[in-house]
Amino acid sequence: METPSTDIAFTIGDIDIFCYAIMITVGLLLALALVTYLLRKRGIGAEFALELFLWVVILAVVCCRLFYVVPRIGKTYHLDTAEGWREVFNLRNGGLTIIGGIFGGVLGIICCCLRNKMYSIARTADLVVLALLLGQIVGRWGNYFNQELYGLRIDDPAWQWFPFAVYITEDNLNEWHCALFFYEGVLNFIGLCLGLTMYHFKIDKRKPFMIALCYLLWYGLVRGSLEFLKIDHATFPGTEVGIVQVICYCMAALCAVLIALYYKGIINFKFLDKYNKTPDPDCTAFYDVSGGCEIIEGGEAKK
Repeated sequence: METPSTDIAFTIGDIDIFCYAIMITVGLLLALALVTYLLRKRGIGAEFALELFLWVVILAVVCCRLFYVVPRIGKTYHLDTAEGWREVFNLRNGGLTIIGGIFGGVLGIICCCLRNKMYSIARTADLVVLALLLGQIVGRWGNYFNQELYGLRIDDPAWQWFPFAVYITEDNLNEWHCALFFYEGVLNFIGLCLGLTMYHFKIDKRKPFMIALCYLLWYGLVRGSLEFLKIDHATFPGTEVGIVQVICYCMAALCAVLIALYYKGIINFKFLDKYNKTPDPDCTAFYDVSGGCEIIEGGEAKK
């Protein structure tokens, strides 16, 4: 399966519309549709879904750009000229960092829930990660069109077929490589199915923030493992140890510990589950929260 020779889907006037951008947009719209659907099943209107979507997406894009631009000020971006400032806001040439998007998304959830105090930050995070997985699944197909996220070269003709491999023509490579975008999409689909199953059985009500922790565990393992197949990835100076792998595996390990402690009742996340009561308790929580994270020993809560 060969990748397209161009990423341009069509042109409006002098503006090229890229296939990658279309897939990202479709992913965002499907994520919004999923959030709206799941909230309606809990008796929550579409207004909160739309506001949450705007908060998360806008702040995620802003932070993605900030995390990319700030380390490059004075090198790529010169803020002492008007042209330099224009380049800061020019997203058409790329320049977004996914790590920044995670911080921005978290900030968006917090801001939205603080403005709408009837909703729990923990339960909202459990919902958002499901939509995020769906958006990632669709958005990864954008990497098929722009020929990104491919892995090691496949020389054996027996394995030169999609979905195991993808034919890359960018930079005149004309070679078969591991289709990492497809691998990640499939693994994220499995994660989405598991997350939706947890949401269906209302794990987010009994254990708020559990689905979000499971997402971080899952994605850390998926992304960290796929880094082994990448051709070029950032490593610590003087070593072959991948920076992204260390971050992902550390995140996964931390989440695994938190999940185990949370499951056993040793810790909880009530400090993220604060809310104001509404007429429908199914939209919020089972209990009031008066303090922060509690350590539970022998059936009694100790602050």
